[in-house]
Amino acid sequence: MHLIEARSGLKPLVPGTLNVRLTQSYRVVPDFVVTRAEYNQQEEIRFQLCTLAGIPCLIMRPDSHELGFAHGPAHLEIMSTENLRQRLRLSDGIQITVEVP
Repeated sequence: MHLIEARSGLKPLVPGTLNVRLTQSYRVVPDFVVTRAEYNQQEEIRFQLCTLAGIPCLIMRPDSHELGFAHGPAHLEIMSTENLRQRLRLSDGIQITVEVP
């Protein structure tokens, strides 16, 4: 978490992610990367800055997801300095808009 906070400028990050299902695949255009050597020696993680309801956030995408495994490229995992589900009173199935530069 400290490495992600240092590179993104967002801190303190709340543990966990808000998972957002998309209607189509989205390829993350990384603002920064955590390399295999920095993470778990098996995959790198791409991070793209975004906003959700004006709140600065990060899209987190492991290599395996980008390649179609686990959640796959039609999901976003969003990190923030706030618990987004609580702050925005989100419930399963609600539509939201994630803005990327």
